[in-house]
Amino acid sequence: MQKVDKKVEDLFQYYKNNGFNHSTDEIVEGMSISRKTFFNRYKSKENSVWMVVKFWFDNIRERFHEKTMQCNHAVEELLQFGYEIHFIRSKEKHLYQYVQQSGLLLSSECPLVSILGEIIQKGINHYQFKEDVSSHLYAMFVVNNIAHYPFSNEEQEEIVRFLLAPIVTDRTKELMKELNFSFYD
Repeated sequence: MQKVDKKVEDLFQYYKNNGFNHSTDEIVEGMSISRKTFFNRYKSKENSVWMVVKFWFDNIRERFHEKTMQCNHAVEELLQFGYEIHFIRSKEKHLYQYVQQSGLLLSSECPLVSILGEIIQKGINHYQFKEDVSSHLYAMFVVNNIAHYPFSNEEQEEIVRFLLAPIVTDRTKELMKELNFSFYD
């Protein structure tokens, strides 16, 4: 890891664990660095937040790419995307909440829409999802719904059915059954 990355990693860990609603004094105390060091490294609190958000977005892309390298088809990648969203909402909740509240979730910088759009397009190209769906618009629809609907574990299956309804085909159902994800019986 490069020295610059280590500095951003330290800041990332702070924001991930503590959230973004802290003064610069609280941040430097929590990171055990001086104010001068903070400003030399990150220039401003606003810049530090943007550095962390960009770092996190890059981590999401990299982590998702690694997780899907062994996937056999788009349906498997779609399920992996669901697991990734669950991970983000539960383990990286401060980052997720900040991006959601600041309106960045559907921005071109945030990788969630583009990742999902690529999965959907791949599925369309391989006849695993309905052809008459715009992959980008559908991805925005799903990410927006995930972001704004705080569903419980009990509601999860029904929400997933609802969100997948526009793209599910018989082939999709077959592939889900192969993956032991068969609530479409």
